[in-house]
Amino acid sequence: VSSYVGDSFGPRLLAFAEFNNDNGTLTLSFSESVNASSVRFGFLQLQSFSQAPFQAFNLSSATKIVGGNGPSIVLRLSDDDHTAVRRLSHLCTTRGTCYVSALNNSAEDMAGFAVPPVPADRGLPLLRYVADLTAPEFRSFTLDLQNGSLVLQFSEAVDVSAFRAADVTLHAGRNASSASYKLRSSDIVTALDQSSVSVRLSAADVRSLQSAGIGRAAGFAFISLPRGAVYDLARTPNPLAAISVDKAVGASALVQDTKLPTLDTFTVDMRQDQLILTFSEPVLLSTFNLSQITLSGTDDQNRTASYALTGGRITPSDVLASHTITIALSRADIVAIKLNASLAVSSPTSLLSLGSRAAEDAAGLKVAAFAARQVDTFVRDDQSPALTNYSINMNVGVLNLTFSDVIDAASFRPQSL
Repeated sequence: VSSYVGDSFGPRLLAFAEFNNDNGTLTLSFSESVNASSVRFGFLQLQSFSQAPFQAFNLSSATKIVGGNGPSIVLRLSDDDHTAVRRLSHLCTTRGTCYVSALNNSAEDMAGFAVPPVPADRGLPLLRYVADLTAPEFRSFTLDLQNGSLVLQFSEAVDVSAFRAADVTLHAGRNASSASYKLRSSDIVTALDQSSVSVRLSAADVRSLQSAGIGRAAGFAFISLPRGAVYDLARTPNPLAAISVDKAVGASALVQDTKLPTLDTFTVDMRQDQLILTFSEPVLLSTFNLSQITLSGTDDQNRTASYALTGGRITPSDVLASHTITIALSRADIVAIKLNASLAVSSPTSLLSLGSRAAEDAAGLKVAAFAARQVDTFVRDDQSPALTNYSINMNVGVLNLTFSDVIDAASFRPQSL
């Protein structure tokens, strides 16, 4: 070669060839091959109009190059950048609302010459627009029963304002016979549209989940959602497809409740012959041990008494676990308690002790034991006993009287008959 004239002119950005809002890619066309590694993403700006744009967005360093060097460069927006663009309701929602501008030296050709600027008041119009036609997918979720939180992860940013926590149904398994619970009083706490949505679980919803045994261990937490539970941020929003219980998504992470359940309040109701115990969280009815309950007290004459239950009937009986337990005292226990004048006749004579094996919560944690706790509510037996039945055996000269309540035999006056 007798002479050589090198490349002395920088490449020009000729066209904004394509913006694909479905996969977050954009294609720029230059007058000659561009060194892909030289592209300075922050020097490129998407804008809603060629002059004085109403909305604009500068690409971040998280942008990726798709492919290599050449006259056409394909860029892929990061998930965060793509979401940020989708949040702007007037930017790149159609071909007519999508332009690009560039600062000086936004890229270089293979000889190192810089691309001259494309001023923001002369942005290049988009030539081809690909709309977002892909529906969001529900990918995973984390459930924290310790702190009462639920985080749902979707394949793309969703419209948080249209999402209702009441559409979320949790299951203990992937079949219709498994325990299930639909959230009732929990709140969405995520304010900004994004791919993860946080739910603050109400105390009532947490108790109900625990009562149903949902989340009691790994493999016992699944979520189903109805069609349209969430929508993406497309100009024509795409709805989430329905997720049935047999296709329910399992928890990717589960934080179980590690706090020991405690007794919040208890009532001694001698009118109805029952005890009512309310715990800090649901306890499993199958683990309830009545023999671990002891009543004690001291009367006005400083006489003490105590009595451990020997039986009784627990309600409710149609659930796995319950926050409040009602114990209908057995006949033998009623007689033993009411025949003791120093026991369950007033608040000072109605103390409760709970053993360490009284009950367990859904996570298998035992109820915290305690001794001689003062009753929260005492209902005295203020109903007079009534004669309900009698029989006479003339062969042996015996009269049997049956009353509606326990009778103090020492107070019986035969002459009153």
